[in-house]
Amino acid sequence: MLEDAGCGLTDSMNEVSAAVGDVPIAGDALQAPFDLAGGVGDGLREAGQTQQDVVATLAFWLALVIAVLPIGWALFRWLPSRVWWIREASAARRMIYDVELFALRALVNRPLRELASVGPAPAAALRSGENTMILALARLELAALGLRPPVAPTEGSARLS
Repeated sequence: MLEDAGCGLTDSMNEVSAAVGDVPIAGDALQAPFDLAGGVGDGLREAGQTQQDVVATLAFWLALVIAVLPIGWALFRWLPSRVWWIREASAARRMIYDVELFALRALVNRPLRELASVGPAPAAALRSGENTMILALARLELAALGLRPPVAPTEGSARLS
């Protein structure tokens, strides 16, 4: 808008300057103030263009900051735990047939309320080698890692599925 006003002022002053320049004897002297006013119009046009450039630059950087900050914060909060889970689940997948390992991990890692849902005295059942309790504890730990129990049994150990 400011740019348009500057262009309009410059065009008007140039027309008036051309018309006044045709006046005999005093034309050149009368033309100078209108040429000067046309220069002011050029200044207004440049100021309008600069204003548009500044607003466009500000809009770009503001949009970038508004997008990058929440995305960066979310990645900062989410990514480390996701990487940790991927590493844990991948390692667990490689050892998925070691039922006793997952039963022991369940005793160490799972909250007491989850252990109580498996049955009374899960540690004693693990020490005594009670297969149903060992399988239940292993399933509990595998579920916490987001893994399903395997279908095939291992050599010399209880079957999870």
